[in-house]
Amino acid sequence: HSTDYLLLLQLDETVQKKTLSKSEVSAFQVRIYDGDSSELCAICFANYTHGEKVTTLPCNHYFHEACITQWLTTSNVTCPMCGMRLKD
Repeated sequence: HSTDYLLLLQLDETVQKKTLSKSEVSAFQVRIYDGDSSELCAICFANYTHGEKVTTLPCNHYFHEACITQWLTTSNVTCPMCGMRLKD
């Protein structure tokens, strides 16, 4: 049954994942974080630091700029917090 698993992995590699381009991600609002330093990024679970760049999605959830760029360009087209689809 490991053969079945390997076949499924190979099939998954042939399916194009829905992602956003870097230019699509860069269209979202980027701002300087000025909130509470105990707040965590929902992608990397690291604290935000005062003065760093965060990207805000249309649902108003925000993330480290690098974290959300990697999330949206390599694996998903939804907000990691609420699941809002950012592209059809």
